[in-house]
Amino acid sequence: MKNKKQFDEEDYSDKGRIAELYEFYNEEIYKNSKENEEMISKIFKVEKPFYNSLTDKQKNEFEKLVELYALNGSITDKRIFVFAFRLAVRLIFEGKY
Repeated sequence: MKNKKQFDEEDYSDKGRIAELYEFYNEEIYKNSKENEEMISKIFKVEKPFYNSLTDKQKNEFEKLVELYALNGSITDKRIFVFAFRLAVRLIFEGKY
């Protein structure tokens, strides 16, 4: 894994390098804010009684569904990060900021 200095010295016009940067800063990107922690708490309060009311078969299906949503969210988040980073680099090179 690269260190921060190596990332700071690289060209970020390459999509693969931006994806590496996303992976490098992934933990920092997903730190929970106060609002996020409150939302997680609200979701858990609704999800727990719902989950407990399911049969074993329904619980397995629900867990698969949750995993697929998480995977989809991860893929989407990475694509958003890459797009936003490339857009920011383009704006900087065009002298907009």
